Amino acid sequence: MLTIAICDANTEYRKVTADIWSRALFDTEDVSFRFYGGGKGLIDDYEKGTFQADILIMDLLLPDVSGLRLLQYVRNKDAAITIILQTEAEELAVVGYRYRVFDFIVKHKSLKEIG
Repeated sequence: MLTIAICDANTEYRKVTADIWSRALFDTEDVSFRFYGGGKGLIDDYEKGTFQADILIMDLLLPDVSGLRLLQYVRNKDAAITIILQTEAEELAVVGYRYRVFDFIVKHKSLKEIG
């Protein structure tokens, strides 16, 4: 089973993202999702040893933790996880590649890019 973690402050956007990814990319794959409204919950799961995901789709604009700090934290904890940045902060795309981000999707364009 493939597990995708989605970290985004917007509840509705988390649901839409999961729906898009499951329908467009994983219609024949067994996939599950874990949802995070901010970075603190994700960090807490890493600290407790309960974070499990193959792919992390995350926004850099989070209410509780700097997205760049979260990105650095995740990469230091997990060198193998595939990270996809999905954000409106286009100017931060280049910075994300410093942390071996797999891809960068601009949020308001993501429906067209993914689907």
